[in-house]
Amino acid sequence: MTMMVAVVVLLGLAIFLVERYDLFDGKKWRRASEPKIARAYMLLFVTVALAGAVVFFH
Repeated sequence: MTMMVAVVVLLGLAIFLVERYDLFDGKKWRRASEPKIARAYMLLFVTVALAGAVVFFH
């Protein structure tokens, strides 16, 4: 149960980051030319990696 909650929260955070910083426009990903956008991509990577780790180590 805790694992499912963690995965849903982490993937929800990943979706929030993509929407909040407009990282994907439907055709291509936005370039990480600004520090704010680069941080958003790093957080996106970390959240997806953590969700994968939760599933893998379950």
